Amino acid sequence: METDHTNLKIFKQHGFIKQGDSGANQVIGRCPFCGKNKKFFINPEKKTWDCKVCSHKGGYQMFLKQIVSHCCENFTDARAEKLSLSRGISVETLRDAHVGYNPLRETYTIPVWDMNKKDLYNIRIYRKDGVLMNSAGCKASLYGWWELNSEHNVIWLCEGEWDALAMRELLNKNNLQEAIVLALPGATNLNNKWIEFFSKKIVHVLLDNDYDILDGDVFKPGAGKLGMKKIHENISTIVKSVDYVHWPRIYPDGFDLRDLYKKKKGNANRTLKQVVAMMQPKPPVIEYPEGLEPQDEKDKKEREKGFDGEGMLPEEIYRRYRNWLYLPDATCIDVAFGSVIANRLKGPPVWLFLIGPSGCGKSELIMSMDDAPRIFPLSRMTPNTLISGSQSAGGGDPSLIPKLNNMILSIKDFTVILEMNEQARDAIVSQLRDAYDGKCANGFGTGAIRHYESTFGIQAGVTNAIEIYLEGGTAMGERFIGYKFASLGGFKEECKIMGKAIDNVTEEEETEMRADLRDVGTAVLNFDFGKAPRIPPDIKQKLMALAYFVGNMRGTVKRNRYSREIERKAFIERPTRLAVQFAKLMMGITLFKRKRFVTDAELDILKVIAMGTAPEHLELIVRGMWLENKNGSYTDKDFADMLRLPAETCKRFAENLYQLGILRLKKPKGAMLGTWHLSKSFIDVITDSEIYLNLKKG
Repeated sequence: METDHTNLKIFKQHGFIKQGDSGANQVIGRCPFCGKNKKFFINPEKKTWDCKVCSHKGGYQMFLKQIVSHCCENFTDARAEKLSLSRGISVETLRDAHVGYNPLRETYTIPVWDMNKKDLYNIRIYRKDGVLMNSAGCKASLYGWWELNSEHNVIWLCEGEWDALAMRELLNKNNLQEAIVLALPGATNLNNKWIEFFSKKIVHVLLDNDYDILDGDVFKPGAGKLGMKKIHENISTIVKSVDYVHWPRIYPDGFDLRDLYKKKKGNANRTLKQVVAMMQPKPPVIEYPEGLEPQDEKDKKEREKGFDGEGMLPEEIYRRYRNWLYLPDATCIDVAFGSVIANRLKGPPVWLFLIGPSGCGKSELIMSMDDAPRIFPLSRMTPNTLISGSQSAGGGDPSLIPKLNNMILSIKDFTVILEMNEQARDAIVSQLRDAYDGKCANGFGTGAIRHYESTFGIQAGVTNAIEIYLEGGTAMGERFIGYKFASLGGFKEECKIMGKAIDNVTEEEETEMRADLRDVGTAVLNFDFGKAPRIPPDIKQKLMALAYFVGNMRGTVKRNRYSREIERKAFIERPTRLAVQFAKLMMGITLFKRKRFVTDAELDILKVIAMGTAPEHLELIVRGMWLENKNGSYTDKDFADMLRLPAETCKRFAENLYQLGILRLKKPKGAMLGTWHLSKSFIDVITDSEIYLNLKKG
């Protein structure tokens, strides 16, 4: 054979020396087992082999197993004692782990089994120069993973095989056999495929004491710290509990478990006690120099930075926006800024849709906050934006969700997401739905599993097309509340908004407008609005009635996609989440207005939001019935006249309201058609909420 086959490398690592070719398919050389020259034959393509002297033979797996056995036989007293003294681990522990010695290569070997402990996954080779390396063609693995089973609830996660063996020894000498020990091949080498192994376990992470180093303008975080940070980001949400070693500053750079064991003169009890004393529930902090932080640390600093501006009073804010936009009703400003402020308060996030036709000003209002503290503007989104199964160029996680913690995700046009293909849209909606409560996870075909703890608000602009996707109640609607921009009063009002647009038609004017509005948005939000205001008891009662109203109105009525027949009873959400979001939004609006407690003015805004959050056509039917004659009888044709839609369509709306317990059907005996009425229970809800108080018909 003219050149050496790549499959020969592993044989050479363990003692084979090529000394010639044998025919077209085989090479011959020194036997790794008996050391005889030109007696060991290998077919590199098939990885089959045999020795004509010692009769060893087999395939690839058999070679690995025979090497492990051969090296264990040569792990004699002198060689074992030498390694024990060097590594600080007893000979007994080394032999229990089947550590061996290869006399031909003068290397030590550590076998690494597969998950079932049936075949060898790798043989780690420890050279005289102190390097620990993989056998050729083998992959790095989680050392000790073959011991994982449901009976072991406690895992000690170490760095490298030697520390893992030292920890095994400590546990055994302290009679703590209920725990298992695993080891990463390197401090930062946590493979995504291994993350699931830690699910619902008690995990203790014990990596080396690596110092942070600043070399000129280059900062290198300690590998142990960086590894523990990565572990925390990936497993903290799936484990039963986890803690991390915090090495005291008295220990030198690179100090590890074996060094501590040696320092304690081989006293397993004292060593383990000190290890336990050094464990803390959060990983050690990487002390990045100012200006050299990675992007995620910069984002974290931004999220944690206080608000130190003087703010701006509402009257001045209204004036500045009205310089550029036609806004006869300033409520949209109250709601937009109020939702951002609401997300600074404790509790579940507020996710708000600003709903209105193109050109109503919602995009300019949202974009004006882009430069404000803790705002994360985003124009485009794919199913891999929020949670990604890939890695960035630097090996990090490109997922957006962990970067959003304590931020507001600002999306000027959510309609683009709604118009994506169904599979992509549903994937994004599912991820958002999962993320709302602050914890989310996703698995990928690559084997990657992502778990995050991240709580964030959302403010998104969307056209009235949102109603298409919320019809009948959908998963998307349950997490969002909506504010609808007020309709303009005909041609003259539309001319005013068109006039403002024409005034800003040139590129220079548009740039000036956006720069000015961004200055306003930043100044408004770079202000500490203080503690949550008080909600008086009478307003609280109305708020709860509004939450109940919306919760029932947007219940899910499942219809067959083709026949449009109702397939099962309606699903109606508990109004708890809505009540909390409504309360927080009212508080945010109250703080924006610089008030100390919520008043009827904020309650009136909440009524508008409640109407905007309920499905439009259903709400228009209920509103029309209430304002015209709340105790009256209505037909499908009446609803058709009310909505200016076909009677058959309105019949389905009425049937949905019936399924939700909002309407009742009265059908006299023998009559072909019945009439619809508001149910007594829902009349009470509308009365208690006062949602339609002071509204006029039409």
